[in-house]
Amino acid sequence: MNLNFKIRRGKKDSSIILELNSSNSIRVRVTTKLKIPNSSLNYWNKNKCRLKIPNNINNSEIINDTLNEYEKQIMLKFQIYYNSGELNEASAKKLVDEVINPSKKVKEGKNELEQGFTDFIKYYQHYIDIHKTQVSKHTRKMLSKGTLTTYQTSLSVVKRFLKSKNKLAFEEIDNSFMSRLLEYCYKKDYSNNYIGTVISKMGTILGDSFNERYHTNTIFNQSIFNRLTEQVNHVHLSIEEINKIRDLNLEDEKLNNVRDIFIIACHTAMRVGDLVKFLKDEKKIILPNEKRRLIYYIQNKTEKEIYVPIHDDIEAILKKRGGKFPLSMHPNTLNEFIKVIARKAGINEDIVIERTNGGKKSETKKKKYHFVTMHSARRSFCTNADESGLFQEEIMLVSGHSSVKVLESYIKSSKAKRVEKIIGNDFFKTKKTA
Repeated sequence: MNLNFKIRRGKKDSSIILELNSSNSIRVRVTTKLKIPNSSLNYWNKNKCRLKIPNNINNSEIINDTLNEYEKQIMLKFQIYYNSGELNEASAKKLVDEVINPSKKVKEGKNELEQGFTDFIKYYQHYIDIHKTQVSKHTRKMLSKGTLTTYQTSLSVVKRFLKSKNKLAFEEIDNSFMSRLLEYCYKKDYSNNYIGTVISKMGTILGDSFNERYHTNTIFNQSIFNRLTEQVNHVHLSIEEINKIRDLNLEDEKLNNVRDIFIIACHTAMRVGDLVKFLKDEKKIILPNEKRRLIYYIQNKTEKEIYVPIHDDIEAILKKRGGKFPLSMHPNTLNEFIKVIARKAGINEDIVIERTNGGKKSETKKKKYHFVTMHSARRSFCTNADESGLFQEEIMLVSGHSSVKVLESYIKSSKAKRVEKIIGNDFFKTKKTA
């Protein structure tokens, strides 16, 4: 048996066609409900009959997973029919149809999960609830607590937009609905990044429910669901500013503890959740090395194993504390008191943060210490490491970023500063000819 997926081009979108051929002259050709934009056809791998990764298609992983599932189920059913001697062209068409178009008839006494979801809001909440205890079908990993919170927050925005209306049929989500939702978000002065998250999560839920055959609405393929993002000029601290915080004489034990945690964050690039978890762990793993000891931990968000060379400043903190790390503290407490510490350290230059809120550019001018948070430490590590001459791939070994593109958003060096690294390159010298 040969099973292939091919492309049939349409006016705007192209459908994915399933073709089944066997040696006993059985031929089945059906249209799946999966489509990709014509502008993205170059991402279709004709040999593997799958979408290339990476690409610019919002639900590409869902599409590939669906095609994999189609192939798996059809091959299984095909073998069952073949072994029973019931395989013919009619039975082959039937088995393909059973996989591509499973029955969704509502039965009395069945709950909504059994009979099939018809409401987007209920499915959205169901998606969040099941992923609190189950791995994601697409990433094959547990969704982090932070990611689940983002989904729940994004769902709340949609609910507020709907006001007293408690239901939203999948088919109601069209271009008109999305335009009205965007207009609502702009009127609420939400930032572009916040709006982008809300829309992106909606696309994920629509794609997942489509993959589960609860509806046939393919609007999630459209460009409106491509992630809307904006590079905001968040602050980072230079080496000199970090040293000012390090050298502060803090008699208050709480401030002293916060300061030491922040210094550790600046030299490890740990997300605050990972750092808090690490500090709580009674079995912290510190690995010996001839040149420099290493901190070992597993990132909560990505489940990556990370090895961090221990900076001299961290060794000094451990020596001061009798070989122990500072006590763990709640992220909210850390974010509150690091501003106080930054102010005491004289991190008080005027800073203007630019962002888009409600579709309009806005500026917020304050002293720099107002903008310092625990996440500033992660940005500081990436920026300072870049300015020191480390290659981006080397920085990613410590920061755990999955792509250079994401890392770039954390590097806050000015373009002029980054160009300094290449000024002395021979490329800019006159080449003598023989």
